[in-house]
Amino acid sequence: MAGMSASKRLAVALFLVLATFVQPTQPAGGELPGAVLDYIYPDVGTAHAFTRVELHGSGLSLKLPTLGCRFGESVVAPVDRATLSVACSTPSAGPGFVVVGFSHTTRKTYAPGRDDISREQGYNVFEFVEPWRVLAIFPEETRASGGQKLFLTARNLRPDMRCTFGGAASAGAASAGAA
Repeated sequence: MAGMSASKRLAVALFLVLATFVQPTQPAGGELPGAVLDYIYPDVGTAHAFTRVELHGSGLSLKLPTLGCRFGESVVAPVDRATLSVACSTPSAGPGFVVVGFSHTTRKTYAPGRDDISREQGYNVFEFVEPWRVLAIFPEETRASGGQKLFLTARNLRPDMRCTFGGAASAGAASAGAA
């Protein structure tokens, strides 16, 4: 600063002071202000297959050409868009839980932060489950009028599963364990 006039030194000092107070206002990592994923439906699907899932949220620009659905570290393009929801087919994945969110489809490896459109705290998760399989039913024949107890031997049954006979769900389905 030697050789500078007093007014130039004052201008440089003022610039340096102001530069420390000014912060960028553009969202980091491509995040859109207000983009929020409220919930997903359904939140469970079959592992190693594709399930149509609707992501319901707000603050999105549906005209964004790169809008996609993120399941863990896989980003897929939507199959349908509506005012407050985006429908996507899950990628094929093994059993387990993944965090779901809105992201950019870049056709490159997913980069957390850079590709995210909405910030998620892990509250919106999707569970990939092994498909259930009935191994045996006893007795194999029963009255058409119903009312008889049947016993199933199966794999990967879930506690909330219901049996359906001829289009009507049974009211007294119970799980005694899976093989």
